[in-house]
Amino acid sequence: GKETALETLSLFVQETEDRLKLLRKLSGDAYRSKIEREAHSLKSAAGTFGLRAVAQLARALERDAAHITASDYLALLDRIEAAFSAARMQYLAPVCTENQIRR
Repeated sequence: GKETALETLSLFVQETEDRLKLLRKLSGDAYRSKIEREAHSLKSAAGTFGLRAVAQLARALERDAAHITASDYLALLDRIEAAFSAARMQYLAPVCTENQIRR
């Protein structure tokens, strides 16, 4: 029902915020496979919720994780975060109240 859907949406938002924080912490060659896995998970989750821009950017990160430069990585993370923020305001906020989606 509606309550379960809102809980699922809230969980998605929280997990996405956590994943973006983790991606910010990961850098360097030692974490390339982890970055690729996290980008894959983000791409899939964003696609499930219809956040195409986020999914496309996450797909690019997944694809490029093995060879992306540090500056390009940070720039792509900026774009992913901006797309998620915009989608959250445009699509997710009208569906839920502030208390239902944790910030």
